[in-house]
Amino acid sequence: MEDSVTLCRVLLAILVVAILSLTAHFSQSSRLTEIFNWKQVDFAFPNEEERRLAQTRGQFVAENCLPVSLDKWHDRLFLAVPRHKNGVPSTLNYVMLPNSNNKNKSITSPILMPYPSWESNVREARNLTSVVKVQSDPCDRLWALDSGVVEGKMEQPPSVQVYDLRQQMQIRFFQLKEKTDYTEESKFSNMVVDVTSANCDNAFLYIADSGHNHIVVYNYRTNDSHIIHHNYLHFDPLFGDFTIGGVNFQWQTGIHGMSLSPLTRDNFRVMYFHPLASTTEFAVTTKVLQNRSLDFSRSNFDFKVMGSRGTGSQSGASSLDEETGVIFYALLVKSGVGCWNTFRGEEYNEKSMGLVAEDNATLIYPSDIRVDRTGVLWVLSNKLPVFLYSKLKPEDINVRIFKSTVRNAIKGTVCDEM
Repeated sequence: MEDSVTLCRVLLAILVVAILSLTAHFSQSSRLTEIFNWKQVDFAFPNEEERRLAQTRGQFVAENCLPVSLDKWHDRLFLAVPRHKNGVPSTLNYVMLPNSNNKNKSITSPILMPYPSWESNVREARNLTSVVKVQSDPCDRLWALDSGVVEGKMEQPPSVQVYDLRQQMQIRFFQLKEKTDYTEESKFSNMVVDVTSANCDNAFLYIADSGHNHIVVYNYRTNDSHIIHHNYLHFDPLFGDFTIGGVNFQWQTGIHGMSLSPLTRDNFRVMYFHPLASTTEFAVTTKVLQNRSLDFSRSNFDFKVMGSRGTGSQSGASSLDEETGVIFYALLVKSGVGCWNTFRGEEYNEKSMGLVAEDNATLIYPSDIRVDRTGVLWVLSNKLPVFLYSKLKPEDINVRIFKSTVRNAIKGTVCDEM
C-alpha cells in the first residue's frame, strides 16, 4: 500500500513539473510572434532572366545569403546580408511589413529588395560591399556599417554610409582610417547611433571592432573618427567555447553588444556594453567616448563593471527601450532573449535577469535585436554558426524574424515595470 502511495506521489510530482515546464514554455513563446521566415532568401531581380544569369555566373548563390541585422522604419524592415561568402547579389535590402492595407499581409517569406538600388549594391568603390549592421535614427536616416570584407578578405576599406530615407539617397560616405581605425585584422560587426531629433547634426556612431578590442567613434558633425581603448573591451578566455545548433567552436570575440540609455542630466548617455565571449556587462558615459582629447589615464575609471549574467549567458546583440529602461540581449548558447531593467536600480546579476524567450528550434543564434521608436521589440535568428562552420539544410527554416511590444515581452518577468 505504501509503495502505491509513494508511486502516486512521484507520478504527481513529475506531472506538476511537466505542466509548469510547458506553461513556462508557452508563456515565453507567446511573448514573441514570428512574422517572417525563410529557408533561403531570394531577391527582387529586375526579371527572371537576370536571376538565371546571376545564378549561372555565381553572383547569386541562395545558400550563401544570410541576413544578420535588421531595423524598422515606417512600413519597411531593413536587412543586412553581408558577403561572408560569394554569391550575395545585394548586401543592403528591405522588405515591406504586412498591414491591413497592403497585399503583403499573408506573405511569410518575402523577397528582398535592394536598397537604395541594384546599382548601389555592385561591388565597386564607394558602393556597398558587405553591410554587417543597419540602424535607422529619429532623423529619418539609415546608417549602414560596411565591413568591406568579402569571404574573409578585406576588399574595400570599412565605411559608414548614411541614407536619407525620405529622399532615398546617400548623404554621407565615410571611410575609416587605415592603421588608426582599422587593419586587416579588424572585425566590425556592430554599431549604435547616438542622436536626438532635436539636433540631427550632433550625431555620434560607436562601432565595435572585436578584432582589435576597441571602439571607433565617428563624429557626424566633424566627419572624423577616433579610437577608444580599454581592457573591458577584451574577451574573457573562460567563455570562448560555444556549442550552438549542434556545432562546437571557439571564438575570441571582444566588444560586441552595445546599448544606450536615455539622455542623462548632463545631456550624455550611459553605454552598456559587453564582449561576445564573456558573461560580464560594463558601462561608461558617452561623455568619455565622445571626447577625443580626454586624458584616458584619468577617465579609465569611468568604465564600470556592472556584473555577470551567469554561466552560459554569453551575449551578442542588445538594445535598450528608453521608455521602460529595459535592455534586451541575445542569449547565444541558450538560444534565447534575456532582459534587465536599468530603472530598477537592482544589482546586475543572474537573479535580476529576466527570460523573454528560449527555444532551441526557432531561436538558434539570435543575431540581432532591436527596439524601434514605437516600443516594438524585433529579433532576428539565423543559425549563423551552422552557416559558417557546417551547412544549413535548404529544406529547413533557417532565418526567422519575431516581434513583440516591449510591454508584452517583459510581462511576467523580473524586468516588468514596478
